[in-house]
Amino acid sequence: MIAAAARNLATWHDVSLHAAGVATEVRAGVWTAEPGGAGIFYDAITLDPDADPVVPGAATVCDSFDVAGDLGAALRRDGHAPWYLRPAGTTPSALVPAGVTIDRLVEGDAAALADVERCAARAFDVWLPDRPGAVHPPEVLADRRLRVLVARHDARVVGTAMSLDDGVVVGIYGVAVDDDARRRGIASALTATLLAASPGRPAVLTPTPQAARLYRRAGFVEIGRFGVLRAGRGPAPAADR
Repeated sequence: MIAAAARNLATWHDVSLHAAGVATEVRAGVWTAEPGGAGIFYDAITLDPDADPVVPGAATVCDSFDVAGDLGAALRRDGHAPWYLRPAGTTPSALVPAGVTIDRLVEGDAAALADVERCAARAFDVWLPDRPGAVHPPEVLADRRLRVLVARHDARVVGTAMSLDDGVVVGIYGVAVDDDARRRGIASALTATLLAASPGRPAVLTPTPQAARLYRRAGFVEIGRFGVLRAGRGPAPAADR
């Protein structure tokens, strides 16, 4: 199932990177992207446990099976994180807090998608380019595999989440809630809404340490760990902290 999770992660990258004009390819069990993508994306993702995670020219690598040995001088280990899985079947109830609405963005919702980017950047404390759509161009909303949700309170965007249904598993990404709207159940409601859209498929995600308990309550369990490999010796981007 880790292989399926890694392929879903690569496909999620493809959706936004291709919309931004960035080419990707899979070779020798490794997905790679050409330069030019936003900083939240990996440059390489291993899709096979036998693939070499030391990818020439890649600044950030998702070592999906955590098998990296000698990294040489090109890369350094920058931590590990868990893969979580939730089996297909009955999904938790989406109990939306009072005064909050959750909507799916549709093609043409470019302004709302820009609000989603800003909300996620605030929640994960990452730098966001000034140009709207620099991370997720509006064209991604035409891809029916992608589901982008926005939570609003009094017309203000306070949370967001997205999922990618590739026909095998559903990957959940970017569940984010503004600081002043946390601990109200918004993240749980966003997650449950995404799960309810594809109850017949297992769901996968990579939780932050702060959110791990939330996902365990929703029925997720850890199935393995992946390594983060990075070029150079500078600090890790905030998205990986």
